[in-house]
Amino acid sequence: MTVSLALLQIARLGQYIKCRNGRILIGNPQGFYSFFPEELDIKTPPFEINITDFFINNLPVIPGKETPLQKPVEEISALVLKYSQNNFGFNFAGVDYRAPEANKYFTKLENYDKTWREASAEKSAYYFYVSPGTYVFRVRATNSDGTEGEKVITIRIDPPWWKTWWAYSIYGLLLIAAIFAVYRIQKQRIIRTERQKSQMKELAREKEIEKQRLEHKLELQRFESEKTKVELQQRATELEMQALRAQMNPHFIFNILNTIEAYALENNKEAVSGMIQKFSRLTRLILENSRNQLVPFENDWKSLQLYIELEQMRYADKFLVAYNVQEQILEQDYFIPPMIIQPFVENAIIHGLKNKADHCGILSLSANLQNGYIIVLVEDNGIGRAKAAELKDNNPIHKNSLGIKVTQDRISTFNNLNQERKANVEIQDLHEGTRVVIWLPATN
Repeated sequence: MTVSLALLQIARLGQYIKCRNGRILIGNPQGFYSFFPEELDIKTPPFEINITDFFINNLPVIPGKETPLQKPVEEISALVLKYSQNNFGFNFAGVDYRAPEANKYFTKLENYDKTWREASAEKSAYYFYVSPGTYVFRVRATNSDGTEGEKVITIRIDPPWWKTWWAYSIYGLLLIAAIFAVYRIQKQRIIRTERQKSQMKELAREKEIEKQRLEHKLELQRFESEKTKVELQQRATELEMQALRAQMNPHFIFNILNTIEAYALENNKEAVSGMIQKFSRLTRLILENSRNQLVPFENDWKSLQLYIELEQMRYADKFLVAYNVQEQILEQDYFIPPMIIQPFVENAIIHGLKNKADHCGILSLSANLQNGYIIVLVEDNGIGRAKAAELKDNNPIHKNSLGIKVTQDRISTFNNLNQERKANVEIQDLHEGTRVVIWLPATN
């Protein structure tokens, strides 16, 4: 009776009682509930994470046909963005209201972030200047009782059209077309150059035939002459022609043409034009000077400067030139035998400066008026005559300098015709290089 009254009181008051065996009794108007607590199976609800907002360039994105969101942001699992939409961000929240302040959030953009990043209190993640490619955005959260949840969104950022595979295919085709065009142009240029070389060789051959004809004619005139003075004059003419050939020898012309060809192949139009102009002016001056036994000093000096400039271009400025001419010589009309100075300058360049190991060659030329003579100094800091002779002996194909021998013969002939004032040449060996002193009678 006592137990029944106690159960009735539990039912009436809605209270509970725990029996000795651990059973729990909870009253209700119809009776009571009876259970063992350890037999209860309490299921914890899953911890869900929702994306609440999506931003591009700091502006919220609303679902629509013209936006990357084709459905509500809570339902997206993949996004496709343009290359200009590579600044984006997310807001997110976990569905757990028991202790929301205890929830912890971590984010990671795979292929961009190297490690997980703990989210701030705003529960957001932003990314800037993300390169085109495929990425996976992950949000991972843990609630107060240790339950974890994760949200995953795949993101693809398309590259601009000029970085797509078909754009690179077009680039490749254009490159192939350009290479083929360059090849065709280069081939035509080579054919044109070879044709010009053939024409130049033919012109040089015709000039050589004409020179031989003139030499033969001069030789006949020399044998026909009976007077000594006439013979000397004929000899002087012959030596002048030899000097002309020495100054304009085929080897020099061939080297000049080869240099012009090299500049042409390099498409250095300015150098080609400059060299052709200098060469044509030099040729004209030499031919004009060769017609007279005496020429203005200024003309001979100009041809000498042109010759030196051409040699500097041939040897890529391997040496520098210093000029020092007394103004009185240039201001007044002084006449000298032509083509006397040039062979010594050529000798200084070819045998002295060209073989110098470094590129610090210096060629000095000066001219002064003294006691009715124009004194010309040709000085170089080359290897010197002794070293040049050794190189000549070691070179089986080396030829002796024809220009120096012809010049010496011309000076001798000039002195026979001019007994009062004679020309003279003195060669001095220096500690470094050679000095040539030339005395030329100044006539005005």
